[in-house]
Amino acid sequence: MAAIVFLSFFAAAWWVGGVQFGHAPVGLALVGPVISVLLVVFARGRLKGEPARAPADKKRAGRVLALAGAGEGLAMFVAANVLLNLGRLDDLFPVCAVIVGLHFLPLAKWIPAPIYYVTGLLLVLIGLGGLALDAAHRPLAIGLAAAVVLWGSCLARLVKPAARAVPA
Repeated sequence: MAAIVFLSFFAAAWWVGGVQFGHAPVGLALVGPVISVLLVVFARGRLKGEPARAPADKKRAGRVLALAGAGEGLAMFVAANVLLNLGRLDDLFPVCAVIVGLHFLPLAKWIPAPIYYVTGLLLVLIGLGGLALDAAHRPLAIGLAAAVVLWGSCLARLVKPAARAVPA
């Protein structure tokens, strides 16, 4: 269940960030958080009665998440500073999408959650594809696409038992 909450939270963040920095109508920003809340509520009902994880599995998953998250945060910090110094801050959204996508690869292997290979690949492709867009359209396109990928990962974890073998 924790994975669904985290993925939904970050999906909403990508959505809101895309709308805000993409200069879309402010009302559109509400759609992402509403979808995320509905998904978490749906997941809670669907996952009720699931067996609890073993403490060792929970601890290992926590370490993997912490390391991958720290690496992701450091990479984003470095990327933002490099892009700022190069005067290429408009590349930040696509570069962050690539970094977030890459951060899913160790999660896929070490949690394990095979669906995260697909999540990571799609986010990397969204980021790379976003570089081809006009800078003014990047945030909205990348933010909304990243949100949809993260929500799709939530749904995959809910409907496919193997995708949630050891939930994050």
